[in-house]
Amino acid sequence: MSTKQWARWILGMSALATLAAAAGQPQQAKVYTFQVELDERGALLSATPLRDAADATTTQLQQALRDWVFRPAQRDGTPIRTTTWVRVTAIPGEGTDSAQVLSATAGPAPDSLRKPAFPVAAQVRGQQGVIVLQIDMDAQGRVRAVDVHDTVGGVNLAMANAAMAAARDWTFRPERVNGEPQAGRLLMPVCFVSSSNKQACAWTGPDAQAFGRDTVLALDPAVRLERVAYAGR
Repeated sequence: MSTKQWARWILGMSALATLAAAAGQPQQAKVYTFQVELDERGALLSATPLRDAADATTTQLQQALRDWVFRPAQRDGTPIRTTTWVRVTAIPGEGTDSAQVLSATAGPAPDSLRKPAFPVAAQVRGQQGVIVLQIDMDAQGRVRAVDVHDTVGGVNLAMANAAMAAARDWTFRPERVNGEPQAGRLLMPVCFVSSSNKQACAWTGPDAQAFGRDTVLALDPAVRLERVAYAGR
């Protein structure tokens, strides 16, 4: 990514909380994805769970989204109606406690993700790590280009190739601007770790932000999250 692109991302990045705050309990965190409809003022029209989930945390987050501040897409300098996908990483509350929101991003959402094969030779040698992919998707949500953005830990070329091969078959749900689907660019991690080492799926993104295995980071989202209520803090 060029210096100009990095600067553009840092200045316009979605509101995020570091997942490092949950380092001692990442196994409890879950990702909740909502289709969010905004009018031309950025007011929330609806927030619908991606998959039918009637649990208490989903309901809490639907209500919380009404207090968040969104900036819709613009066309020729004029804000217009926008549909985006908001992914919220949260630790569900226990009993009457509120869920603890750890991070939130707006942008395209994963639709179908084929898990890459973990190269046997790397497993035998005990190699583990994270491949952070940069993915360019078209307006239909299909991957048109994929490359390695960054690596963490003891990864090798075979692991990187396996991650990219799997990603080429992935599909996404695009954002819509005035009803028209939008192409996009994302960062996504692929974790090659043992089943007993799920905490190793951490990576550092732009502006030294810490992210986890479930973070899908849109580099050019149509909608910006300008204020997020981090409940449970």
